[in-house]
Amino acid sequence: MNRIRTFLASLAVAVFVLAAPRAAAGASAADPAASDTRGRVVILGFDGADARTVRELMAKEPGRYPTFEKLASSGTFAPLEVVAPTESPVSWASLNSGRNPAETGVPGFIRRELGGRSPAPNFGYIERKSKKLEDLEDAPIPLWTPAITAAVAGGGVFLAVLLLALLAFRRLAVAV
Repeated sequence: MNRIRTFLASLAVAVFVLAAPRAAAGASAADPAASDTRGRVVILGFDGADARTVRELMAKEPGRYPTFEKLASSGTFAPLEVVAPTESPVSWASLNSGRNPAETGVPGFIRRELGGRSPAPNFGYIERKSKKLEDLEDAPIPLWTPAITAAVAGGGVFLAVLLLALLAFRRLAVAV
């Protein structure tokens, strides 16, 4: 059931992300040619920047923020809905996953526990619970066989050697 919900949520987000620029292109762009959409979507989010404040600053001092002005006129410029608690880790996790903060597993900067214990920082905290291998079928990282793990690790070594060879070739070409 969880996999079906995850698939449907991912599908809904994908449809929205692919359809939103085409729907908003005519509404937000002054020049239709400026809103050339080729199936690419870039979402820019600035931590702590409120869309209303940025819009007021652009209106108050035209020309001072040319990049924001160009993005607002040729793309889609819109505020995000807030989530509770209004902390960066919670907001970014919800935006990236399309899930409610209660479902993302990111509680914020502080890990809160019931039972009278003081809040603890939540920077890279990992809950130590033993699980059966069968319980990890929905794990965010794949459970690979040793052969596949070795192939992936070997691929990293191959790329490193290839990069070194390309750098050596470039130096040789420059020297000649």
